[in-house]
Amino acid sequence: MSFGIGPLNSQSSFLPEQFELPEDNAFFRDFIAKRERLTSSILNIKEIATYEKGELLTGQQWFSLGNNPRKARYSVRRVFDLVEMNGNAPIPAGPSAFAHNLTGILVPTRIFGTATTAGPIYLPLPYVNVTTPGNHVEIFFDAVNVNINNAYGANLSQCYITFEFIKG
Repeated sequence: MSFGIGPLNSQSSFLPEQFELPEDNAFFRDFIAKRERLTSSILNIKEIATYEKGELLTGQQWFSLGNNPRKARYSVRRVFDLVEMNGNAPIPAGPSAFAHNLTGILVPTRIFGTATTAGPIYLPLPYVNVTTPGNHVEIFFDAVNVNINNAYGANLSQCYITFEFIKG
């Protein structure tokens, strides 16, 4: 039984550290070309931990749709500074909406964030206080806005929302 290379989606992102270089010049060039393709393929599927306000590729590769199992789909990340979008004013209690100006959202993959209140108190977003019902900060996106419902009971002096999605 032989074990060959399986489909692209069955390979892990592991690059072997040890390898033998061929002495023949033609084989050497071919080996280096294959090794560079493997290196770039592995690096390109690593998550990119860059959080900027513009749209950036995350490095996340998502499963394909339909009858094309080899078509990779990549997600995009966009970070929103809601305090900045609010004219550098804290986010008050109650609902607020800010235009996100995103286009081509095919599938959202992750929404998360952080907020700071006086004290300081640092909150993960979305935030739910399990001991005080109704004391929460809700975040969601619709076709036009990033929405936040601050029911925490204090202004949010800092509020970053990260939205990751697959573009269509």
